[in-house]
Amino acid sequence: MKRVADVPIEVLELEGHYYSTLDFCPPGAETFLNKTKNFQMLRHGWELAPSSDALRTAVVASSWGGASWLVLGDGSAYSLGLMPDLPKPAMQMGCWLGELDMERAKTKFYKGKPDNSRVLIRTAKRSTQEQNSCFAQKVATSLFKKRRFTDFVLVCSGHELPCHRAILAESSPVFDAALSTNMVESQQSRLEIQDAEPATVERMLSFIYTGVIQGTDRESGELLKLMTIADRYGLDKLVSLCLEPLLENLNAHSVVPVTRALKNHADHPLLGSFFQDLQAKVAANNELLLAVLQGV
Repeated sequence: MKRVADVPIEVLELEGHYYSTLDFCPPGAETFLNKTKNFQMLRHGWELAPSSDALRTAVVASSWGGASWLVLGDGSAYSLGLMPDLPKPAMQMGCWLGELDMERAKTKFYKGKPDNSRVLIRTAKRSTQEQNSCFAQKVATSLFKKRRFTDFVLVCSGHELPCHRAILAESSPVFDAALSTNMVESQQSRLEIQDAEPATVERMLSFIYTGVIQGTDRESGELLKLMTIADRYGLDKLVSLCLEPLLENLNAHSVVPVTRALKNHADHPLLGSFFQDLQAKVAANNELLLAVLQGV
């Protein structure tokens, strides 16, 4: 048994995975306080455990909160008593042992049958580097959400968005230049962003802190707005993340701003391949070609 930082209770470690039960009953527990008979949600990052000989040998050696059976992802079950393991489907006391309610499968709600069984689940073991990265991600997300000890403000259409100048400077060469000189923005600790919507600037800030695009409909014009402001401030990674779905769904409305964002990046190590894809799509589509010629 081992307590892991990103796993809430003791688990069984085996072949690159951590194993527990759906209600996180630890291996070796003779009793467990959670006596619910309701369906339970499969938590993010966990999956129903598949059957294997090595797994059976490991899990049947432990008690699991007084359970008699451990139900697996294929509906088979491991016996924790004197009865032999039963294949799927298997009948025990008038119940389909290991049956998973398929009507709730899409929402990831499960429970085993009968009531003295538990559903065995697993999650992939993370390396130390992955755990450190996860910790850093949580800190950055918290820093963005709470906005504590901010020392700079982005102003857009009268809306003030507090942030940290060090994070802005590290993420963007444009912000770095503005904050590292005696420009008025640096002296006043505020910078006004024009020709953009506050919601778009907030999404840009969210990415700067967390590295994730949040709250953006990838099939709407919001990606165009986000890509445009990301290009303005030299956020190449954000530009590339916006470009992937935009190029896939390129149309006469989006081709001009996409071309404007890419036309100076033909030799860019990250964006150059997108420029080549853009050329191929425009050359093969007269409607796109006409839109570019009229709009650029």
